[in-house]
Amino acid sequence: MTGALSLGHAQVRAPLLLKDCWFDEPIWLDEAVLRTMSLIGCVMPSLDASDTKIEGHLRLNECIIQSITLTNANITGQLSFSGAQIRNPDGDALVADGVSVQGDMYCGEGFLAEGVVRLSGARIAGDLSFIGAHMSDPNGVALLADGLDVGGNLFCRGDFQAEGEVRFHSARIAGQADFAGVRLLNANGNALVADGLIVNGDMRCDGLKIEGELRLSGAHVVGQLILDDAHITNPNGIALNGGRLHVESDMSCGEGFRAEGQVFLVGAHVAGQLSFERARLINPQKVALAAEGIAVDGAMSCGNGFHAEGEVRLISARIGSQLGFNGAYFSNPDGTALIADGVTVDGLMLCSEGFRAEGEVRLLGAHIAGQLDFEGAHLTNAAGAALTADRLVVGVDLFLGDGFRAEGEVRLLGVRVGSHLNLNGAHLSNPSGVALAADGITVEGLMSCKASFWAEGSVRLVGACITGQLTFDGAHFSNADGVALAADGITVEGLMSCGEGFRAEGEVRLLGAHIAGQLDFEGAHLTNAAGAALTADRLVVGVDLFLGDGFRAEGQVRLTGARIGSQLSFNGAHLSNPQGVALQCSGVEAALLSIGDKFLAEGTVSFNGARVSRLFDDPDCWPTDLDLNELVYNDLEPDLAAYRRLRWLRRGMKEYSAQPYEQLAAYYRRHGHDEEARRVLLAKQRHYRSTRPWYAKLMGYFLDGMVGYGYRPGRAALWIAALMASGSLFFTHHRPIPIKTGEHPDYNPVLYTADMLLPIISLGQESAFKQQGLAQWVASMIVLFGWLLATAVVAGVTRLLARN
Repeated sequence: MTGALSLGHAQVRAPLLLKDCWFDEPIWLDEAVLRTMSLIGCVMPSLDASDTKIEGHLRLNECIIQSITLTNANITGQLSFSGAQIRNPDGDALVADGVSVQGDMYCGEGFLAEGVVRLSGARIAGDLSFIGAHMSDPNGVALLADGLDVGGNLFCRGDFQAEGEVRFHSARIAGQADFAGVRLLNANGNALVADGLIVNGDMRCDGLKIEGELRLSGAHVVGQLILDDAHITNPNGIALNGGRLHVESDMSCGEGFRAEGQVFLVGAHVAGQLSFERARLINPQKVALAAEGIAVDGAMSCGNGFHAEGEVRLISARIGSQLGFNGAYFSNPDGTALIADGVTVDGLMLCSEGFRAEGEVRLLGAHIAGQLDFEGAHLTNAAGAALTADRLVVGVDLFLGDGFRAEGEVRLLGVRVGSHLNLNGAHLSNPSGVALAADGITVEGLMSCKASFWAEGSVRLVGACITGQLTFDGAHFSNADGVALAADGITVEGLMSCGEGFRAEGEVRLLGAHIAGQLDFEGAHLTNAAGAALTADRLVVGVDLFLGDGFRAEGQVRLTGARIGSQLSFNGAHLSNPQGVALQCSGVEAALLSIGDKFLAEGTVSFNGARVSRLFDDPDCWPTDLDLNELVYNDLEPDLAAYRRLRWLRRGMKEYSAQPYEQLAAYYRRHGHDEEARRVLLAKQRHYRSTRPWYAKLMGYFLDGMVGYGYRPGRAALWIAALMASGSLFFTHHRPIPIKTGEHPDYNPVLYTADMLLPIISLGQESAFKQQGLAQWVASMIVLFGWLLATAVVAGVTRLLARN
């Protein structure tokens, strides 16, 4: 047909059918009123039906045309472009802004558009189908449907392909929106823009292939949002932008979902479940998943092969059920692999079954209502923290064992665990640094670090509070020349066990710790030859402290000022610090102190100022370098003779001190062993004598020889008897001369000797006779010895009475 076909402003009452026609000029239908119009297989330059009203259908199937204009057209039936080809590469291919279609609109089955397809503000009462359509406007907008209103479903599935941007900004789809399997190409730009889109049914994007950004910012999907097996590629930007996205059912980005570029879900809300199972997010050294403030009312699952290259961000996210990362792999070396500061999970959080992270995992201030499980996980961030969870709150159990490995610091500062903290079998490695920092942690139950638990680097539990048991049985701490375990100020309301092969290379610190139950180091091996092996000054143990039965310490063991409610046992312990103090127990208080059964100490052992109710020991086990000054005890077992205990005391005194002797003498007196008590006090005087100047020593030797410092009064009788016998014998053969002849009593050598020997007492013999020569000298010596003996007896008795 040659010439223009113009029906502008016309009213055509009959249906119009033109099939396989060729037009050399445009067709004008503007503002016309037509019945059903069908142009089938026609070829024409263009068609303008602006403001046209068609009471029926408009079909342009299989037509070849340069451009079509349907601006504000009103079609009461269907609008079909099936198989049509619209080619206008440099402009608009189809302009249907504001078009109103009361039926369905079909742009599929081979529909081809080169140039912009415009449907802004269009209203389609039925379905809108682009199944099999191809649209092309490279570096531009292929489909512009902002504000589109579809009363039925939107179908873009199958072989639908668009080169250039596809826009559904603020569109509304009353049914489902189906983009399954479509291919959208707009590299380095927006491939699909659906910001503010409202879909009252499901939105299916499974199998979607996009080069460029997929934008769903502020979109609202009443049904499910399915992105399974979708591939979105935008390496230098955002691959999926779902900021403030609202999904009232489930959102699934799993089963092969792949995004090269950032997935952005900041402030999104998913009322059902959110799944990234087996998804792969790739944005190396950048943010792979940004989901700050996301709210998921159901479970969020990122496991079973989930892989993220780049940072995953869940800061302040809220998960209404379970958060699962089982089997997931996070990779952001030298950076943060997973950051979930302030996340709230109302159920479990699972990071086990092969969970791996290269880069820091952060849970600062997170709140997990259920269990937090890292069993078997492997975290690697050797240059910094592998896990940072300061102020984390876990409502039930925190599992970091059964093969859990961390290369880098594990930080649990101020964490609160509602039940069990399990580190059994964990392997923590941060050489020359802190392997586990759990200062101020609160565990309302059991904390267990046994079953081959191994830490390379310092483990810190300063100020921790464990309401149940704390067990390190069989654990291995390694931080040579540093602090292996720092638990200053820790409170354990149950028992604390560090036995069954417990090993520490480096100092173990329990300064000011409070253990309500038993503290057991039996069989433990502590090594810190350059310093203290165990430092537990001011330690408080409610029941027993066992440091025996194979306990070995290479380095000083310090218990200064410790208070033990029941037994303090060193039976079978082996302490080694040859050049210094092996055991420092100054000021220790205990109900029972037990030292024996092959106890061995290489170095000084000090119980200076210690107070025990009962001391059970084997004196032969005590080392030669011993300090027992000011040691106070009420009872000793076994009850040994004083000479054995005195050897024990002399070992324990580098210099003279009265208290150890008086303490031992008091013990013997309490048990009715007065003779043993006197033996001890005599030994005290002899020891004291050794510290005095020479002239005082002479007096001491004299008192000792005469009356044993008053503790051996029988010696005075022996001296008196000896002097009496020798004097009587001498004066039997050397009779003195009477002073007054005929006026003297009868001479008796025995009474004469006694009268000279005993001061003050007069028997009338000495005053009646006089001696000459040798006898005079002997008499003078007897008198002198008498006075000296009397002085010694008075001094000794006075000291004894004063002591009693």
